[in-house]
Amino acid sequence: MDIIATVHPDLISAKHLNYIFAALKDTSLLKNARIIFQAFIPVANHQPEKFDVYCAQLLHLVIEHQDICVFGCLLQYLIASVITRGEQTAKENINTLIYLLKDNKTSNEIRSSIFRGCQLIGVIYKNALVARRNDLTAFESDLACQSLIDYSDGTKMAIEHQAAIKQAQAEMEQIEKRTVKTEQDVQQVGDVIQQQELTITNIRTCVNEVDTRLIDVAEQVQVHIHEIERIDAKTLSYVPEWGAGVSKLLNSPASNNWCLLGKRFAYSTSELRHWATKADPCMTLLNEWYMTHKTDEATYGLVKMLEDIG
Repeated sequence: MDIIATVHPDLISAKHLNYIFAALKDTSLLKNARIIFQAFIPVANHQPEKFDVYCAQLLHLVIEHQDICVFGCLLQYLIASVITRGEQTAKENINTLIYLLKDNKTSNEIRSSIFRGCQLIGVIYKNALVARRNDLTAFESDLACQSLIDYSDGTKMAIEHQAAIKQAQAEMEQIEKRTVKTEQDVQQVGDVIQQQELTITNIRTCVNEVDTRLIDVAEQVQVHIHEIERIDAKTLSYVPEWGAGVSKLLNSPASNNWCLLGKRFAYSTSELRHWATKADPCMTLLNEWYMTHKTDEATYGLVKMLEDIG
């Protein structure tokens, strides 16, 4: 995960973060999760907005466990979010760092990193640092803190402090480039997705049009099938002409319709189902009856059966 987060931090999704931070509510897992927070540093640098909902949890973990890896992740989030959001966020994030600085439990290692974080934010938004200048005086014995105070006051700084400020400015420029590039990459991905959505919409429209045409064709085919059956019934029928009247009568929906006649003629259920799909099921049945019997026998049997079924 460390390699993936470093090379492709954009591959770490909000879902991944949610899973890990949810698991870390059990703080006994924190010791084994330090490498994860190291991996999160480039992610926080490139996509700070993904850590917005976890800022309070990170702050709590830092205060309670004094873990430098957790603080590294928090600090990178605070710095990168300043770049993407501006001066108001700079003031808020400086306040967060000062809050940690003044906490009695804060270790010297984390305190040194806090000074570094204040310096990085301060080189972009000096006013945010100046506003909390008085809070730094309690730690002025620390050379890094004294450098911050001198920078805030605009007094002449030692050469090494000047070099540190220049280094901080260069570092912030690099962070800004990475953050802006990530925003551009995300925008490009969004544009590609939008284009694909438009393409899919066009495809769906085409598919719907094809479906409509297929339905029309199917309906036309069905009409032709019925017409062919009607013509076949006329040209190939074995039924006497008066059979058309019988067929018309028995095709009507009633209990004593052609289906009952077919059952009385002992035709199978499958045959009746097949004839039911025809345009003129009764004529199809009669045609089968006359085709398989002599005309006089077929007529006698039909008349007798019609009398029976009423």
